[in-house]
Amino acid sequence: MNIRLNAILIISDQDYDISPALAEETDSSHRAYKEVVKKLLPDVLFPTHIEYRDALEEYLSVYASHFIESIGRNSWVSLFGDKIFAEIKNKGRSKRNDIAAHICNAMFTTFGKDRLERIDNNTFPVKITEWKNSKKTKKAYEELFTNHELLSKIGYSVFRSHKEEELSTMHCAYILPICDILLNLKSSNDRSVTRHVYAFLRAFEKNSPATPQIMEEITEAEEKKAEKATK
Repeated sequence: MNIRLNAILIISDQDYDISPALAEETDSSHRAYKEVVKKLLPDVLFPTHIEYRDALEEYLSVYASHFIESIGRNSWVSLFGDKIFAEIKNKGRSKRNDIAAHICNAMFTTFGKDRLERIDNNTFPVKITEWKNSKKTKKAYEELFTNHELLSKIGYSVFRSHKEEELSTMHCAYILPICDILLNLKSSNDRSVTRHVYAFLRAFEKNSPATPQIMEEITEAEEKKAEKATK
């Protein structure tokens, strides 16, 4: 599948209007959501509904301490679920997109131009296919799963705040699918990133090695599902 660099996104929910009940000014709402996302990511790459809500409540306790009390707890929970969560989730998705772009850049820098030719957003699909089919690119892809030092260098370059400690399994599990989309000709589309991440996490929990087969199995399953849907 031909995937341009700017297609490395995690696509899910549609956009919603920001609830005016959260703040009088839209800019204030955006600022609050941005600060919440900044607090959670990249330590928590896929925050849950509750994690987002708890983080926003903590923010409001400092900058709008009487807001939740003024509308009531039940109204607040409903407001967050019906309106705010979708908007703040969009902010989180945007942040992950930025992280994915950093991963791609770090990957090229780590390998160097002698080991991996750099491509960019202006590269045409035909050229990308040729690039993915090249021996150099295939070798680089294999090295991601066999050379742990490469993965660490990419990870520490992206997640700089964790440089003094071991990369989390979540960070490793996120880096691999992003690199897979870029390097692997057989890669499924970018909507499968989340499935790949959790598949790697399950493997790590069992002390099993991360392998390309994990992603290939998901891709095959999705292709079969798509075939059934068209029949």
